[in-house]
Amino acid sequence: MQTELSWTAPDYDPGMGFVARTHVSTFRNTLSYGVFPGSDSPVRRWAPELNVYGVVRNEDRAVEELIVAPRWVFEFKNGLWINGAVQVTHDDLPETFELGGAEIPAGVYDGAGAWTFVGLPWTWPVRAGVFARYGTFYDGRQLTLNLMPAWRASSHLELSAEYQLNRITFPARGQAFDADLLRLRLAAALDTRVSANALIQYSTLSDAVLANIRLRYNFGEGRDIYLVYNEALNTARASADPRLPLTSDRVLMVKVSHTVAF
Repeated sequence: MQTELSWTAPDYDPGMGFVARTHVSTFRNTLSYGVFPGSDSPVRRWAPELNVYGVVRNEDRAVEELIVAPRWVFEFKNGLWINGAVQVTHDDLPETFELGGAEIPAGVYDGAGAWTFVGLPWTWPVRAGVFARYGTFYDGRQLTLNLMPAWRASSHLELSAEYQLNRITFPARGQAFDADLLRLRLAAALDTRVSANALIQYSTLSDAVLANIRLRYNFGEGRDIYLVYNEALNTARASADPRLPLTSDRVLMVKVSHTVAF
């Protein structure tokens, strides 16, 4: 069993990065029981799990989000992974918000969904994973399909991609939108000291391309220097008046990490 508890103040500022919510208390718990069938079975391990995730607003103690998900995990001896879950959800929206041109009204929403994931062995040089989910999305429905291929060209280079298809509909209100994502990743290492990672993402919902490139040099044990470049590009520049700029954000950062032993 694994349990996590956290609390954030109303004026909490993470500095670098971001948090999705402030002034909330968060609870996360995983209860798992693993079974090893034995040498005659193709299954190395299977395990039923119970996952619970909850968010409580500190101001009025209302449960803002709750997910209860029984899950099943099957790990085969050849490295194949199959797992899935059934989810029961609860959302309490204090304010109306807009997403993809659709308006999500404030209110309390109870729903359910199910998902499954199949992953080929990670030891294979060419592999893939497939994820599928269908369920409620506030007062609507959401279908999500993920395809995640990867190619390990050598011990120094790996290329991977992900295409996520999202179809979201609100039949009662006659609204719908698509929110697809395409991600391309590169991980390269010259040796144990010099490495590079790159991520390029395109979103149909925001009509934007995001790029993140990180170079790392390791001087020694606990001493690293990073050069990080981020850029965001608008792909639908004519969708606003005045016309959107090509680049909406560009950041170049240098980070030095040094571990001090006491």
